[in-house]
Amino acid sequence: AVIGGLFESGETPEQCAGRELLEETGLSAEKMVNLGAYRVQVNRGGGVLHAFLAHNCVVSQKHRKSDDYEAQTRVLLDRPSLVERVLAGDVGEAQWVATAALGLLHVEHTPAE
Repeated sequence: AVIGGLFESGETPEQCAGRELLEETGLSAEKMVNLGAYRVQVNRGGGVLHAFLAHNCVVSQKHRKSDDYEAQTRVLLDRPSLVERVLAGDVGEAQWVATAALGLLHVEHTPAE
């Protein structure tokens, strides 16, 4: 799974993404790139997925324990490994595949800063 979660009261999508990154991995990002907002499960009244790409992540001293119920194991993948896992069907949900693909497309089509 990619990192994700629900908004807390008053949070912007970027703040939520940063908080979830910190809670689920203990990392903070120098820069969060907004990859867009997309409807999910439209025919079931679903909500909106806000996708972000975190750049230059570092271990944070502000790490706080996640309140998620599921067990988590951090897995770091380089680009070729992520592509391989996505193409092999090893990513559990279509919205996670879409989020990974958006990040890969952004990296591939954005000039280096």
